[in-house]
Amino acid sequence: MMQVGLIGIGAGAAAALLFASVISGSWLSILLFYLAPLPIMIAGIGWSHWAALAGALTGALALGLVFGLVFFFAFLAGAGIPAWWLSYLTMLARPAVARANGAMSGAALEWYPPGRLVVWAAVLAALVVVAAIPNFGIDVEGFRAGLHEALARMLRAQPGLATDSSLPGVDNVERFVDFLVAVIPAVAAALVHKAVGSQLTCVFVDTGLMRAGEADQVEDTFRRQFKVDLVHVKAADRYFAALAGVTDPERKRKIIGELFIRIAGVICRSLLIFWR
Repeated sequence: MMQVGLIGIGAGAAAALLFASVISGSWLSILLFYLAPLPIMIAGIGWSHWAALAGALTGALALGLVFGLVFFFAFLAGAGIPAWWLSYLTMLARPAVARANGAMSGAALEWYPPGRLVVWAAVLAALVVVAAIPNFGIDVEGFRAGLHEALARMLRAQPGLATDSSLPGVDNVERFVDFLVAVIPAVAAALVHKAVGSQLTCVFVDTGLMRAGEADQVEDTFRRQFKVDLVHVKAADRYFAALAGVTDPERKRKIIGELFIRIAGVICRSLLIFWR
């Protein structure tokens, strides 16, 4: 049991370092950040799910003590608990069911189905996203602004920070944060596409409020470069009509968010009907 605990502590420390690497501001830190659950999963699959649980708690506590409660909950929800649960399910097994003629199915144990592991991974990722989105914003511009502010806090850079920031390897912190805001959603979609292939369909609601040529760039990136099935909903007319005469910024934000949810909901329901 002592060995399992030490393995878990080591895995948690490694995961915490990977998770916190984004603070360094280096380009490699993005990849390292996404690899944060890996040490915990290795501990869970190679030793015991108790080691994975110890790793999740260790990593969360370490980050919480150094960086505060935001990092504690972010690591626990985004990396620690999902990695522990998936490693636990991976090692679930039961005696193989005998066939009608009395012979075994070819193995002494029947492991948890890989397909269900993929479903669990998708469900956990969806829950993390659903829980995170309201903290950033319910519309495109609000989400970008919230994500920009959160990343700036993580990098210890405030909006308007001078270009001679002390972040190693970064000449302009604001431009680096803008790059992350633009890249993270696309990278997440690309990773999901690599995992589930043609089962992924992305929905892009074009509000007409983006910068000139940006909508075409999004479509080109997803369809031509990522080879992802993309539904491009051109809803500029609906947005302009809904925003006509509205001057209050908060009211505009709510209109944009509510209309986005309605349009995306209709498209997603139609896709679900099609898939059936």
